[in-house]
Amino acid sequence: LVQRQGGGVMTSQQQQHRPPETPQEYAELQGRLHELAGRSESLKEYALSLDIRRQGNREAAGGLRRHPPEEGKVWMASGDIFLRFTSDRAQAMIEADSAETSKELEDVRAEQKEVASEIERLDGTSGGAAHLFRDLRPMSKEDMRFVNRDVP
Repeated sequence: LVQRQGGGVMTSQQQQHRPPETPQEYAELQGRLHELAGRSESLKEYALSLDIRRQGNREAAGGLRRHPPEEGKVWMASGDIFLRFTSDRAQAMIEADSAETSKELEDVRAEQKEVASEIERLDGTSGGAAHLFRDLRPMSKEDMRFVNRDVP
């Protein structure tokens, strides 16, 4: 509990959502919201680039599986350089990069959720339906097998 200037008592939750009382506080709040919105947008763009990279890795790995090279070696692009590797080593490198990219994408999405929560908290809009769907995860293969098992 926090003592208000007017004599009343304010809980810590009310203190989080209290509107700014001075123009200075309002400007600081708007600045912080603008900063968080920019961070959220940059995280979205980064997540999109990671997703594109992960999809390219899937396509490359699938291509190597479907069409193995006759001589056992493949050319791989690494930035502006082309390198020649055995197909097994190339496949392992692609899978390692894909796993690293997936982990990084998971971390970026978690940070996006934190930024969105902070925006809602500062803006006073938390309590809407959006927070109900924030922690949804895709169904696993086991979940899908369970669901499909009961379908006639």
